[in-house]
Amino acid sequence: MNGLQILDLLSHDEALTTPLSNDEDVVAQFAEKLVANAIDSIKTLRELRPRMFPSTADLKSLEIARALRVEFEKWVQDAEALFAEGMQLRAAGHSIPRLEELGDYSGHTQAMLQVSLESHLRSIEQADRGEVISIEEMRREIQLNGNR
Repeated sequence: MNGLQILDLLSHDEALTTPLSNDEDVVAQFAEKLVANAIDSIKTLRELRPRMFPSTADLKSLEIARALRVEFEKWVQDAEALFAEGMQLRAAGHSIPRLEELGDYSGHTQAMLQVSLESHLRSIEQADRGEVISIEEMRREIQLNGNR
């Protein structure tokens, strides 16, 4: 994510962290643009999610899936740093629109990354072997365990 290091430096510059006389807040505006760019970036990456969890284990599909995972992981790392900077600016009284949206996307992406490629492929193999439980069976099992 471009600009994160600059934001970090600017947000710690006393001369720039207070609103300017003409109500222009350079640091907050820069942070706002970085947040918008990060959100646009993850929306673009999310369009490729199906390629991160391929239905076959051919070499090309696996290569794409691994490369996408690296991109999503890097995005989360940058987004979390940006979110932390944005929260610090907010605590100092600056408005950073869409910061919660960035946090939501980060959380969703982190949750998605909890499923490894290997785990995904194992689940496909299990389904191919018929080792699945229907939703109805799962409901009955949960109800039985809840009544004990």
